[in-house]
Formats: sequence, structure tokens, C-alpha cells
Amino acid sequence: MKLLKNITFIALLSLMIAACGGGLTPSKVSENFFDALIKNNIEEAKKYVIKELIPMCDEAIEQMKMQQENLHYGRCS
Repeated sequence: MKLLKNITFIALLSLMIAACGGGLTPSKVSENFFDALIKNNIEEAKKYVIKELIPMCDEAIEQMKMQQENLHYGRCS
């Protein structure tokens, strides 16, 4: 749960920063970002994150994948 909160915070922060320079409104950028996440389109979602935070997002995604695998195999982390 803490990981999810961190991802959400990072995403919102980066969305606000990215929205300032892209010609899109912050609400449109966040809408596009979360639409891509809902569709599990990570590469599209990354387009709305500032480049300095992409490695952090990649790490968070890998941790989420490992947690899902652990749940699938009945292991707790």
C-alpha cells in the first residue's frame, strides 16, 4: 500500500510539472496519464512523466510486478 501511495505521489507531481511545458492543461495531462495506466499502457503513461522520474517509475513498476507474482504463487512479501 505504501508503494502505491508513493507511485501516486510521484505520478501526480510529475504530471503537474509536465503539464506546465507541454501546452496541455494539468487536468488533461493527468487524465491522459491515468487513462493509459487503466489500460495498462505503461509506455503511453510514461509520456506524461518528466524524464527525471522515469527510472523511479520503472523501479516501482518492477516492484509491483514482483508483488503480483508473489500473490499469484501464494507468497507474502
